[in-house]
Amino acid sequence: TYLLDKVDDPTDIEGIEKAVDESFSRILSGVETHDTCCFLYVTGLTSVTIAAIKWCLGHGVSITAMHYDVLTGRYFPQEI
Repeated sequence: TYLLDKVDDPTDIEGIEKAVDESFSRILSGVETHDTCCFLYVTGLTSVTIAAIKWCLGHGVSITAMHYDVLTGRYFPQEI
């Protein structure tokens, strides 16, 4: 599931944080977040990545960032 399908303005931090909040709220509707882990595939939009990390930290969701390794063609984890 994608957090955001499209970002028109990566400098609109307030808009991104609002969209991330709405997306997580929809995805995790009815889930006890303190027992939840988010695997966040990092694609390059740093402002979205930081907004997602802030949301998770603020809601007790643990995070594992997944980074793409161009040499192996696989993702590798980084726990936050």
